[in-house]
Amino acid sequence: MRPYTKLPTTPVDRVQHLQAKGLIVSRPNVAARKIDAIGYERLRIYFLSRRDQPGRMFRPGTSYTDIIQLYECDVRLRALAF
Repeated sequence: MRPYTKLPTTPVDRVQHLQAKGLIVSRPNVAARKIDAIGYERLRIYFLSRRDQPGRMFRPGTSYTDIIQLYECDVRLRALAF
């Protein structure tokens, strides 16, 4: 069995990756801090929901703000439900 050698990515790396996939990020430093605070894996489902196909480019015009608003709406709905 080969040892796992993939290095962890930083929030800044994640933002750069998302931008390369077509996500509009007006304030990359703020986005990186938010990804660090919330967690990339928690936000991942919201990123995937705004792509044409998983692993592909984001739909044209999709912004980081759209993703965060969707996440925050979901948080509020869960709080009301529970």
